[in-house]
Amino acid sequence: MGNYIRSNVSNPEKASAVSILRKIMTNNLAKEINLEGGKNKIAIRSLNIYKVFQGALQTAFPSSDLSDAEEALAKWLKDAKWRKQHPDVPPPASKSRAKFGARSGRGSGTPPGA
Repeated sequence: MGNYIRSNVSNPEKASAVSILRKIMTNNLAKEINLEGGKNKIAIRSLNIYKVFQGALQTAFPSSDLSDAEEALAKWLKDAKWRKQHPDVPPPASKSRAKFGARSGRGSGTPPGA
């Protein structure tokens, strides 16, 4: 699969970086993170997942300094608040009251038959 990605895109390092990010992080989480931790956000460089991200890319692109991947990471994190969730990642679990028999936000909130 890695060879397929590397050979069929114009910038395989960036494409691989984005592909990895879509698999390991939701957009809701990405909204709370940036590279350095400015603006009251979490610094991804301080997280172990950053080491995993770099390791995976360094394995695929051993002669690279990963500057293209770093650029892709920064842009991907920055754009998270405007992006719809990718279909590979399931949406967060719904906290719907409908499963307890409530309709249109009204009802007793007790499960049927209780």
